[in-house]
Formats: sequence, structure tokens, C-alpha cells
Amino acid sequence: MSAQAAEVLRQLADPGAVPRYLAEVPRSKLIALVVAAVTVLPVLPVLLSHSVDIIKNIFLRRRIVLVRADGTKRSPPGPSTSFWQYLTLGHLGDLMAGNVVPYLVKNQAKYGPVYTMLTMAGRPWIVCADPKVLYAVLSTNAYDFGKPKEDTEFLEVATGSRNVLIMVGDDHKARRRILNPMFNAKLLKGFYPVLEESADEALETIAADPSTPRNIQEFSSALTLNVIGRTMLSTDFDAFGPTTSPLLKAYTDLALLAEFTTWNLLLGMIPILWWLPLPSNIRSWNARNAVFDEVARMISSKRAALQAGKAASDHAPSLADVLVAELERPDSRLSAIDVRDELLVMLAAGHDTSGITVTMTAYYLARYPAVQERLYNEIKGVDSQDLATCEYFNWVINESLRLHSPAYVTSRIATKDLMISMTSGESLHVPKNGVVVIPFQPIHLDPQIWGADATEFRPERWSKIRIAVSAAEVPETGCDAAGNRVLHPYEFFPFSGGPRACIGRQFAMMEIRVLVARLVARFHIRVPAGGELERRGDAGPEVQYGITAHPLRVELTFAPRV
Repeated sequence: MSAQAAEVLRQLADPGAVPRYLAEVPRSKLIALVVAAVTVLPVLPVLLSHSVDIIKNIFLRRRIVLVRADGTKRSPPGPSTSFWQYLTLGHLGDLMAGNVVPYLVKNQAKYGPVYTMLTMAGRPWIVCADPKVLYAVLSTNAYDFGKPKEDTEFLEVATGSRNVLIMVGDDHKARRRILNPMFNAKLLKGFYPVLEESADEALETIAADPSTPRNIQEFSSALTLNVIGRTMLSTDFDAFGPTTSPLLKAYTDLALLAEFTTWNLLLGMIPILWWLPLPSNIRSWNARNAVFDEVARMISSKRAALQAGKAASDHAPSLADVLVAELERPDSRLSAIDVRDELLVMLAAGHDTSGITVTMTAYYLARYPAVQERLYNEIKGVDSQDLATCEYFNWVINESLRLHSPAYVTSRIATKDLMISMTSGESLHVPKNGVVVIPFQPIHLDPQIWGADATEFRPERWSKIRIAVSAAEVPETGCDAAGNRVLHPYEFFPFSGGPRACIGRQFAMMEIRVLVARLVARFHIRVPAGGELERRGDAGPEVQYGITAHPLRVELTFAPRV
């Protein structure tokens, strides 16, 4: 060792060396050093983790292959990727810039029903519109797939973790066995008066000033929020009241987390960001606590009433009443947290999707007055409980859901290596941890399924279409004996499918029918002349893509029927 090196080591060993050095450093440089350390050091583990993810994702992507009948392999097609995209957000920037669904529709037309694209750190998505593959992913092999972690962590902020939307595997099976019987005909039938009263209450606000253009999306969202509150939670949001209820304000703030923004995307990818004391995070924390605490308080109140032998109310039971009754059973498999989280997910998933469908159905009826009048003549005088038998009404709702699916995409992650047969005769190898993205909306707009007029609102197309219950029911010719086209169950599935299909789909359809019928029975719905919607023409309303496809501003006018 040189004498110079020995002297450096001697100085470092001196306990007073560091304090003397710091004392000699100018205060401004010292502050800059501390700020740099506080800023950079917490980021280093994230950068290291990101680098590891990039390497892991390179190997994961190489294992996603299409296997031909002769055993040869090829990589799935997909958009080209720059070096910068590999290191950062992959194709997510293109996805957001291309307005999500149009971007996915363009890719599906260009690359076919199965292709790959990259997300953060080069993680591959297998975007799949092949019905045979989807039948395996969502039905026959449903429990070989879970929910991607970045999706569940994001959703748990608003819904908690102990609910049927988040659970996977045996936990999910057990929870569905508990919940499925609760959505029975008796419970749903009791909701009709609530639906009618809520709709009529809301329509009075339109009747007070029918000629002024009204944003029907705000109206529908408020209406369905009232409905969900009264039928599911035994809570009144009073969304049309003169003052905003604290619960409504809190839920509105919490719902901002569902928007598809760069920040929300980063929250899903890097959960540690959620804990930074930023104004937006603090607002979300407070909103989350308010909503969670209110639902927990309601559950405690119902439990106390049951334990005291008091009837909850004189009206039909809500889902909350049914869940709390189950909770109080001696052999119950539910906890108070389970009940809270199930009600939260019903609130989050139930009100927005139905509200969007009511909005878009009203919009299509306004654009196509002849359809609106035919529908009015069919439902005129029909009791709410008989609306499901109105054939043309069902065509209208199906066409609205097809052209604008509120849940426009979902995803699954493989829990093991899988080889899945494709319609083309090839097989898709999905490796463990491979993410399969199911693009509902692009499938519902595919000209190869729906014809050259796939983007047009034409309810009459449903007069010659039947949706098969299972893949085995689809004839080789694609038509049944009556000449109807028989679609694969995964060619039209706005409520998803298989054991993870929307548990509240029957209630949602019932709600949509009643609310739209009350609206059409009372008003002529029109697109304002010279307004934004008329200028946009066939492009329709602008849409913000988050957890759902949310139309931003749908201004319509309403003329009372005489």
C-alpha cells in the first residue's frame, strides 16, 4: 500500500474527519447535496426494479408464440417498437394518443385477431379477439387465469380487496357460490318500484326545463347512482337534491381514479406513488375513507337492527339487507369486511356502466327518430316487469351495447403455461405470467363479424342474429335452420362471460330497460341543431377511456309528449 493511500485510510478512520469535512463545505452546497440524496435515493430501487422487469419481459415475450399444425413456430404480429418504447411505456403512449378503442380497432384490422403489443418496461400484452381462444381464457380454463396485479391494486383503492371482482381461484369460486343465489328473481322483482320512482323523480328535473340542452351523461350518472344507492346499499345519494351530499362528493372524488390518465396509469404500475403526500392523493385518501366508513357504518346499523329483532324497513330488501342477513347467520362464511367490499364493488361497477348505456341509448334514439318512434309504439302502456318481452326494445339495447360497450376491455394473467387452440388451426402458447387482453369493443365493431355496416346503428340486424349459449351450439355453416346467424358467445359479450361474467347483468338490463322506457314514454329526445353532437356527426360523443368508456358531453333536448 502506498503512503498516500495509507494516509487517506487514516483520515477516514478518524471519528472527527467527517464532521470537519462537512463544516468546511459551503451551506448552499450542503443543502444541494441533501436534496439530491433525498430525491435520488428513493428512486434508485424503482430504477433497479424497472431494469430487472425489462430483462424479464424480454424473455417472457420470446415465449409467446403461435404454433402451426406442422409444429413450426412464429411470433405473433404486432406494432413495431422503438428502443425508447422498450425502456419506458411501450405502446401505451400510442394507445392513449390514439384514443384507445380506435387504436385497438386499427390494430385488430391490421394484425388480425391475435397480436402482441408492449406496455411499461416492455411487458407484452397478448391482445386476443379469437373466439376460440377467448372461450378457453374466460370459460373452460377460466381458473388457470387470474387478474393482473396492476389491475387489482388499482381497483382495490376504490373497492377493497375482499370482493368478487378482485378474488381469484378457489376464493372466487366460493364467493360466487354465496352471491349467485342472492341475485334471484324475488330480490330483483322488488326493485321495480324503486327503479320507477327514481326514474320519475329524475325526469321531473327535465320536465321543469325540457327545451334547454342537458348533458344526458351527467343526468344518467346521477340517476343510476341513486338507483344503486337505494337498491344495493340502502343509502340515498340524493343526486338530484338541492345540496350535494357528503357521500356523493366523496364518491365523485374517488371515481376520478378510474380515469385513464398518465398519472393513474403510473399509480397502477408503481403503487408506491399512491403513498406520496400529493394533493390528488390526499383528496383520494379522504374520499376513500369517507366512502368506506359510510358503508361500514350502514352495515353496523343493519346488524344492530337485526340483533335487536327490528325490521330494517317496510320496503323491499336491498342487497345490503340480504348480505347483512347472511353475515348474521351462525355458519356465515362472510365477514363485515367482505360485505363492505362487495357493496363497494356493486357501487363502483353497477352505476357507471348502466349510466353509460342509458346515455348512449338516448343518444342513438335522438339521432334516429324513426327508431325512437318505433320503440315508443312498442313500449307504450307496457308494464315495467314486461319490458323484457319487447323484442324491438331488446334489439335497440343490444345495438347500443354493441356500438358502445361501457366495459370496453379486460385482461387476464396466466398462472401456468398453456397451449390454446385457435380458430385458424394454429395454437397460441401463453406462458406463465403472460397477460391476455380481451378487447370487447373492437370485437363488437369487427366487420368480419357484423358486416360492412358494423359501425352503423341498425337495431334491425338483431332480427336475424342469435347468440349461442356455448361454442358447441355454433353450427359449421354459421346459421340455424331458420336462417338466423348464430354468433359465438364470445363475439357479443358486453358483460364478459364464463364464471367471472358480470354478476349483476340481469339487474343491469332490468335497470336500463326501465330507465330508457320511462324517458322515451315521456319525451321526444332530440340532438340540438347546431350543437356539438350535430357537428361531430357520425363520430359521436367524445369518449374518455378509464375503467369504462365514459362519454364526456352528450347534450340533448327533450320535448314532452302530448
